[in-house]
Amino acid sequence: MRHSSLASGKTPVEALHRGLQIIEILHSLGGGSGISLMEISRQMGLNRSTVHNLLKTLVMCGYVENLGEGRYRLSGKLRRMAHEQVLNRISRGQARGVLAALAALSNLVGEALVLTALVNGRRRVLARALGNQTVRVSTELMESDTLCIWRNVTGRVLAAYASADDLVQVFAQNSLPLRNWGGMDNEQAVRDALAAIRAAGHSSEVIGEVFALAVPVLDRRGQLLAAVGIFMPLFRHSSTPQLLETLQRGAAELAEAMRHDEEEPPPAAMDGGD
Repeated sequence: MRHSSLASGKTPVEALHRGLQIIEILHSLGGGSGISLMEISRQMGLNRSTVHNLLKTLVMCGYVENLGEGRYRLSGKLRRMAHEQVLNRISRGQARGVLAALAALSNLVGEALVLTALVNGRRRVLARALGNQTVRVSTELMESDTLCIWRNVTGRVLAAYASADDLVQVFAQNSLPLRNWGGMDNEQAVRDALAAIRAAGHSSEVIGEVFALAVPVLDRRGQLLAAVGIFMPLFRHSSTPQLLETLQRGAAELAEAMRHDEEEPPPAAMDGGD
């Protein structure tokens, strides 16, 4: 169906309206292979020269990616903007579905959990759940907000599942692991270790008397949303495969809750607004 001008007439800034139309077309019809300039022109009912200039502007602003051979798709910028809005809502306690899913998983396993995300190349703690055990691990110590991304299991999972662009940011924002992770002193060694985590689907380690395990929270396209980590006293750890399976099921439920919160607008402000 062709995307046309608004029924009420010409918009105040028609070029902006057309640029937003292109974004809508790429969102609704595009995919990994993108959409051709010819098809976008046909959808909009505009000549190719006009659409090409609009696309060129959107590419320069970082909202659209030129794939070559006259094909275009949305860049990751819009997805990251929407995703960061959800992350902010979680950290402010407004994403009730996500927090409820995290609490349910924590009660199921009975142990402390941490939900973290990758923001501008750095690891960010979004939420914590304490579990229902009398003796439990302090996640504030094990997964402090200030720890280097390489030093904990959730940080390593975030880096392992980061997109190519995001991983460049990770290396730019964080020094090499060195003492924080296996003494690695070059980027290729770190990339190889991250590839091993991705192949395994998780990261785990024993730190003193604590067992730690983390898995990615992925969307339906396999893209990284967050990482969830579990921390328990070593004396209570018995079966890693069983625990891993439970944590992965919980991660899938968290992904669905995050998708729902991404689709729902944030609560309206209570100060009267405009």
